[in-house]
Amino acid sequence: MASSSMLKLSVAFLMCMMVAALAAVVLQAAVAPECKLLTPMFMAFCGPAVAADVVPGRPCCVMLDMMNSRMDAQASCQCIKAAVQNITGYNWFYSSQIPKKCGAYPSFPISRGVNCSRAVSE
Repeated sequence: MASSSMLKLSVAFLMCMMVAALAAVVLQAAVAPECKLLTPMFMAFCGPAVAADVVPGRPCCVMLDMMNSRMDAQASCQCIKAAVQNITGYNWFYSSQIPKKCGAYPSFPISRGVNCSRAVSE
């Protein structure tokens, strides 16, 4: 039983380290993110919460918080909007709940129909 808990802890730690490493690359200049990096991160970490009523994992929440404080909002919005277009089973209600569940509120909704020109950086 202890080894199962240790394995779960190790996996969680590795996921957080992966988020931190990828975020460091994306946020290096603290400006416009590259969608080729941000989109797969969003799909991996937040995708399940966009298609089902599940609590987003810590990596998803950390990424949303970083998007809100360190990235160009309009560029981030475009990347996320493109990512959401490709999620099978996308549900507007579930995606709208992700920021609330994370306590991280980007300046744009996570939506297929978002107008990214209205997103503003802090």
